[in-house]
Amino acid sequence: MNLKRWKFVKNAVFAAAILGYGFTLARQGADPTIVFAGTVALLIPLLGIEYGEFAAAWAMIQGGNPPVQSRDDDQR
Repeated sequence: MNLKRWKFVKNAVFAAAILGYGFTLARQGADPTIVFAGTVALLIPLLGIEYGEFAAAWAMIQGGNPPVQSRDDDQR
């Protein structure tokens, strides 16, 4: 299994675990508003990283260069 597939599987497992934990908390009587807010707060960064990697791969497929973050040292 290559690294990109491994990262995708890892993020999918973490996302499923977070959703399952949130669902379990709600079923046990926790405040659904707080559970939803906490679940979303955990999933946005996790899935945002996955989206960033997807966007970079899509740019490479389309023939463009992937977005590269430059440091201040590169500007001098």
